[in-house]
Amino acid sequence: RLEQVGRAERRTVVAVIDTGVETAHQDLASVMWRNPGETPGNGIDDDGNGFVDDVHGWGFGTDSGKVEDDDGHGTHVAGIVSAVAAAADNSVEIMALRIWDDNGDSYGSYSVLALDYAIAMGVPISCNSWATEEPSYALMASLEAAKVAGHLFVTAAGNEGTDNEEVGVYPCNYRSPNVVCVASTQRSGALSGFSNYGSEFVDIAAPGSSIYSADIHNSHAYMSGTSMATPHVAGAAALAWSAFGSLSALRIGELILESASPQDSWSGLVDSGLLDLHGLVAAAEAELAVPELDLEVSPFSGVVVQGASNRSEHLEPSSPAAWEGSLLGSNVS
Repeated sequence: RLEQVGRAERRTVVAVIDTGVETAHQDLASVMWRNPGETPGNGIDDDGNGFVDDVHGWGFGTDSGKVEDDDGHGTHVAGIVSAVAAAADNSVEIMALRIWDDNGDSYGSYSVLALDYAIAMGVPISCNSWATEEPSYALMASLEAAKVAGHLFVTAAGNEGTDNEEVGVYPCNYRSPNVVCVASTQRSGALSGFSNYGSEFVDIAAPGSSIYSADIHNSHAYMSGTSMATPHVAGAAALAWSAFGSLSALRIGELILESASPQDSWSGLVDSGLLDLHGLVAAAEAELAVPELDLEVSPFSGVVVQGASNRSEHLEPSSPAAWEGSLLGSNVS
């Protein structure tokens, strides 16, 4: 079934809101988002969006078009998003939104501005592998705007191994329908020991222990954390959004949770279960399946597939005025 998804219907931009991305990395250079309205390096805000030379995104910690990653975390996350979404014919593009400054510090205002930028640029999905214990009314307002815009916000549960129902972790604990909070699993399938939990807020789990992905200096590395689990879910959402063009990002978020594989041992820990990419594709296909119309038309009786006609009786679905009979319990004439 995943092979059938190799016919991407649209390109998906995923905003990686993180430490930045090494844009020239061998795994990422070909999938970096390019602002079509911006001419690189001319010092002019060509598209009039308020950001000069935002070619691959924006550095909110540097207040410039500098989105390069000095840490490695964001590059690793971007590599996972790209790898998961690659099943849909390499249809993902990575928008780099850096929310760390050159001193390695990040402030809540940076994440708010980054999300606002993603919304303004029409990005359907963001990957947010960061967390804080301090709630922000400004971020809550941006998340509300994101919901209205149909933006899916995927975020990390946290790495303290604690219950988010007892100690709040944000953005995970914001109960907006467009927020999907992700716990981490080990290779054995069990929850990672470091992963936060709490089924009231933690929606789903995905692999996050010893994940191999891109790193800075055009290298690769193993990293662990709910930060690594989060891009698995964001990448799955990107794959589905690319392959099933009539589904909204918010509906895809719902299907991700509905199709997750339940784990009995996670009762009270994770709400839906383990990310199931195969199940997600099946659920999306079922959502968009063309229904058969069971028609009883005088003098003909049988099943006519929507969009087809019965040649012997010359039944034309586009001109049903002469039909008589019943359609799904309703009269047709």
